[in-house]
Amino acid sequence: MDRNNLLENIQWTKDVVLELEGVTEKHRGLSAHQHSLLNYKPFEGLHNPLMLRFYVVPILFIVITLFILGDLLASLFIFIDAEGIWMFLSGITLFIVLPLAGYFLLLRTISNYLIRKSKVTRIEEAQGLQSSIESLHKTSMELKNSLAEHSAVPQSYLFPYAVSKLESFLVKHRADTLKECINLYEQEEANEKQQQEAEKRHQEQLREMERQNQKMVKAVNKVKTQVEKNRDDYFHY
Repeated sequence: MDRNNLLENIQWTKDVVLELEGVTEKHRGLSAHQHSLLNYKPFEGLHNPLMLRFYVVPILFIVITLFILGDLLASLFIFIDAEGIWMFLSGITLFIVLPLAGYFLLLRTISNYLIRKSKVTRIEEAQGLQSSIESLHKTSMELKNSLAEHSAVPQSYLFPYAVSKLESFLVKHRADTLKECINLYEQEEANEKQQQEAEKRHQEQLREMERQNQKMVKAVNKVKTQVEKNRDDYFHY
């Protein structure tokens, strides 16, 4: 394959690789969204942050009622007879306990209904995503097969950065064959890795020097403090 044909092949490969990357990212995003829809488990009861506000109303009602009428109810409870106690308890049950129980029962029923409805909606949405996911998977496989059949670039270099570098070597006339392009790419990658390792070692050396300087400053301050103490003791005596 001559230089011009190689350049055209690499440019075509770059376009396909970029398209494949976009399809893969979209497929990954839709799959993750589908998984979250199918595995979402809403909180129930008191742990549900949406339902918690509805429990505040009866609790506040009880607290305010006891705060306002607590002393009166306690005094009445002391002076009434046995029959009056039963009437008092019956009134509490009829006008406070039963309404609160009905409130919580209704709240629980509505909560379960909304949870079931939300679950059905999520399942329907997840099923609607399945066709798009399958279509993207099919497109991804077609692009991979096309690259395997027609691209001159080896499999290990079929990602956007590497293909773009190979293309730039040909465009800038730094290489004329695929082998030369790959050798230049590997050489630059090795040089960049060495530079990163050298920079890492340099940063570690700087941090070590900083630690040593801090230790030295502490030691000097300690000696200075001891000298000043000895001087004060000397002049004191």
